[in-house]
Amino acid sequence: MKSIGVPFLITTDYQPALNHSVVMIYPTVSGSVLPAEALKALAALPRQGGTLIGVNVLGGGLNEVFGFGEAIPSGQHHQIQFSRTHPLTSSFTDLKESVIRIGNHQGPGVIGSYSYTSPGTEPLAIYEDGTAAITHKSYGTNQAYAFGLDLGFLLQTGYNNREEGMARSYVNGYEPTLDVLLRLVKAIYRDGQGNA
Repeated sequence: MKSIGVPFLITTDYQPALNHSVVMIYPTVSGSVLPAEALKALAALPRQGGTLIGVNVLGGGLNEVFGFGEAIPSGQHHQIQFSRTHPLTSSFTDLKESVIRIGNHQGPGVIGSYSYTSPGTEPLAIYEDGTAAITHKSYGTNQAYAFGLDLGFLLQTGYNNREEGMARSYVNGYEPTLDVLLRLVKAIYRDGQGNA
């Protein structure tokens, strides 16, 4: 977040988090990770004036809040394609920005991900099989986003120079995967935080 200019506070207590306009739940949104009162309070955030970002939304009754049916695990996804019509992703005009690799086709670079069924609106991004990778649900001026890929894992992979099988070139090539994901998070933050 620092590298893209997004201020943040890390907490394991949901109550201080709710004092902010934009809340990201990471690494997982699930009833087995968060207590029922936390899930209920977080579910109310987009309806009460905030933006909620969930990574690996697996249940806990928040599927409807994020605008999808259920989360389906997969080890087969290796790229995502962004919507060209949504304002947050329409600036990803270069082909290497609009379609990014998130894993290797096979072998050690394959990553786990979740696809979201029955999205209520056009997803911000889809996997190569057409299933939703990033969903979006609007509550007037407030929003809820669900990411089916682990942003932290991808950032760690790139920062540790372990992108074998993901990178399109060995050296001196344009590889915007991490930048595109960070730009998307920044755009969501700026959209949800009035004085950003």
